[in-house]
Amino acid sequence: MPPVTDEQHIAKLFPDARNMLNKSTEEKIRFVREDRWLPYAEAERLLERMDALYNMPEKIRAPSMLVVGDSHCGKSSLVRRFCDMHPKTNGMYEAACPVFYLHSCPPEPDEHRLYEVILQDLKIPFRYSDRPSKKLDEVRYQFEQIGVKMIILDEMSNALSGSTNKQRVFMNAIKNLHNAVQRPVVLVGTHEAEFVTISDPQFQSRFKIESLGRWNYGIEFQRFLAKLELTLPFEQPSLLATSKLSRQIFDRAKSGCIGDFVDLVAEAAVSAVSAGAKKITSEEILGCDFSPSSERQDSKREI
Repeated sequence: MPPVTDEQHIAKLFPDARNMLNKSTEEKIRFVREDRWLPYAEAERLLERMDALYNMPEKIRAPSMLVVGDSHCGKSSLVRRFCDMHPKTNGMYEAACPVFYLHSCPPEPDEHRLYEVILQDLKIPFRYSDRPSKKLDEVRYQFEQIGVKMIILDEMSNALSGSTNKQRVFMNAIKNLHNAVQRPVVLVGTHEAEFVTISDPQFQSRFKIESLGRWNYGIEFQRFLAKLELTLPFEQPSLLATSKLSRQIFDRAKSGCIGDFVDLVAEAAVSAVSAGAKKITSEEILGCDFSPSSERQDSKREI
């Protein structure tokens, strides 16, 4: 294939990236570090699966799912993307809050705390001394009022500390919530959540486990890098998808997690923008300020 010219590259850039070409260095750096969504096969499959659940009619035992994956594998980005696809409205002609997204489960497996953090997120007053059943009734009522069609509980693994008995109580609380709202519930967590839930056959029957895995090096990865490059404000093609640069990105990220790939490319882009360069090269990929998530987790464990 003939080489890509600068003009062809600029024409292919995403509009937001193209509009940044003449901005200041500070503005470009801020733009590069913004969150962005790029579709890929595994994420699209899970989004379709979630959308099928979302469109389910109300049922006593609504099908639900548990999305698991390693840290930095894109789980939270996936559910935020789903929420963006089903935004809140003014409630005049459709649901005011079709998807209720709790960004983080309580840091302990406690039935009271689960219902309390939901009510806090909804900004609904309650009494801490009330029975869990009363708090659950309030949650159900409020969900009905705002037209919730799906509940997403992120960082499920946070709530799975403590004894086995406490974990079981918390899982029962989720089942009670599921029964009360009669709408699909999507749980999101690391593989620890999978290990805990498989001990409960009833939980398994309700929540189908879907895994968001690590990437392998190959064509799909290179295609992702080619799309990622088009979101960055550079006048010249960096050719991140070529064998040399894509292998450097994959190897330096170490984890095989999409979050690390995106973070590494972003830091390489920041280095290039700061230096006034018109593209990303091996120098930025290998020399930028980046630490793989696996190393950051290891350092936390040592502390």
